[in-house]
Amino acid sequence: YLFFFFFYNMRENILLIINSISSDYSFEFIKGVSDYLKNKDANLIISQVQLPDEHFGIFEYQYWAGMKLLESECIDAIIVVTPIFVSKISIEKLSRLLEPISNKPIISISVPLLIPNSYCIKISSKSIYKKIVKHLKEEHSCKRFAFMAANSTGSAESYERFEAYKYALQENDLTYDPDLLFDGRFVASVAYDSLKQKIKSKKDINFDAIICANDGMAFGSILFMNEIGVRIPEEVKIIGYDDVTDAE
Repeated sequence: YLFFFFFYNMRENILLIINSISSDYSFEFIKGVSDYLKNKDANLIISQVQLPDEHFGIFEYQYWAGMKLLESECIDAIIVVTPIFVSKISIEKLSRLLEPISNKPIISISVPLLIPNSYCIKISSKSIYKKIVKHLKEEHSCKRFAFMAANSTGSAESYERFEAYKYALQENDLTYDPDLLFDGRFVASVAYDSLKQKIKSKKDINFDAIICANDGMAFGSILFMNEIGVRIPEEVKIIGYDDVTDAE
């Protein structure tokens, strides 16, 4: 596990439970929470946990043991990076697992939990994608859009961003084309392979822009386009979503 224990008198202890700390998404999320709490009267404790029925090598039981921290009297509030968990189990099951500790405030990210004393923080993907599509249409004359989704992961965030993308097209008087939907499972290499399966050469490109549901898939899309001789951004515009450090 990765733990940061700074227990001082009169300071609140905030526990962040997360399924993985190895992705750009997780890194940026942890960094954001850390930055927010830096000047607050609170300590951040980070615990990487797996799921009770998940096989994760011969020591997977150790990762689930981190959930015991939820029961500690030293913990004042809990933040759950819910999207990563519910790509593997249902929100109903995750809620049942967390219900025994619902006497403490629980902040869920993106997906509401089905338990009392829980709160959900969401962003407006609709407004974000509406601005993206409007900018590409009006400033760069883009008319045909491809979308790199991650719906095959079962992620609620992916579905939300996909629906927001279709909404943005409609609001900008553009037509959604299901033939221009790709799936990169939030992974650069998978996005690369997804494009490669449908596009054999530069002459097969029949869109002006690819909007990706995260930055990792945007990186994979850029790599593929470069390899088949497509100039970015002159010939095809590619845009991500999460604004991770590598995208700066």
